[in-house]
Amino acid sequence: MTVHEDAHLKRTLTLPTAVLFGLSYMLPLTVFTTFGIVNVMTEGHIVSGLVAPAIGVTMCVWLWLSLSYDALLIGLAWVAAGVAQLGFVTGGFSRHPPELAVE
Repeated sequence: MTVHEDAHLKRTLTLPTAVLFGLSYMLPLTVFTTFGIVNVMTEGHIVSGLVAPAIGVTMCVWLWLSLSYDALLIGLAWVAAGVAQLGFVTGGFSRHPPELAVE
């Protein structure tokens, strides 16, 4: 195997792939929403309880697909730094994080 100096990652996530991934992720959750806590919390109005999250998921996928590779790496580094800081504050995730008291 040879190493190429101009090697780079190829974007392969397309919109249909992202939609199918989202459906495969969300379909098992329909049981919980239909028979579970969402039905109780929304007093039977399941559709209205899912409209806002569906709009949010759509916007997130659109934003992720619009990011450049560098922006994506910086965002992932920021998330990793946040998780590391949370692990430090909670003693390796062994206790609850501190709560922010708003008065």
